[in-house]
Amino acid sequence: MIRKTHIVTLVALCGLSAVLGYRVAGMGPPDPSSIVADWASVYARETGRDDLHCAGWPEGQGYVIECGQGDDKVAYVTDRYGALVGRRVGGSGG
Repeated sequence: MIRKTHIVTLVALCGLSAVLGYRVAGMGPPDPSSIVADWASVYARETGRDDLHCAGWPEGQGYVIECGQGDDKVAYVTDRYGALVGRRVGGSGG
């Protein structure tokens, strides 16, 4: 015998599943400018510098974010979601 509470519970679970499915489907890679800003803040913490000069560009399936100048230059290589894949000291050439 189906009770009213079973129907209410089933409807609530279906609604919750629909909302979660909608939110997960809408998730995608973050904005490239936010990826650059995140890694610029990492560079600032690592070096203690506040005169940041960072630039980022797409490369392969991710991004390269290069910060600093001269000997302090660091390039962070990320995937398309901004997670660190590699780190090059001395910029893109080193």
